[in-house]
Amino acid sequence: MQLSAEEEDPGSYQGRIYPKNLLIAILNRLSVNKMSAIFVLIVAILIKMVLVGIVTAINDKPLDAMPFANMIFLMFQRPLFVIAGGLGFSPILLRNPFTYPLTAFLEH
Repeated sequence: MQLSAEEEDPGSYQGRIYPKNLLIAILNRLSVNKMSAIFVLIVAILIKMVLVGIVTAINDKPLDAMPFANMIFLMFQRPLFVIAGGLGFSPILLRNPFTYPLTAFLEH
């Protein structure tokens, strides 16, 4: 008997029970639930757009910004950008049904 994504225990995948781990539960939910894939893709795009907008504003007027705040932001900007990119790509890697056309395109 196959349970739907809403009925399934977040620590299980296709009937197999795993230890209660938040990361495993999130990845299992992300690989099955279409709404979570849409949410993750939208959040990743928004984070990347905000970061690019801030960097563009800093580059437009570098002398007006405080140098220490500029350095702190730029130090954390790249890891956040990479994490957002990985977050946005995770539904494709997990083969979520929502991303099937893109996954099928990338397989060939």
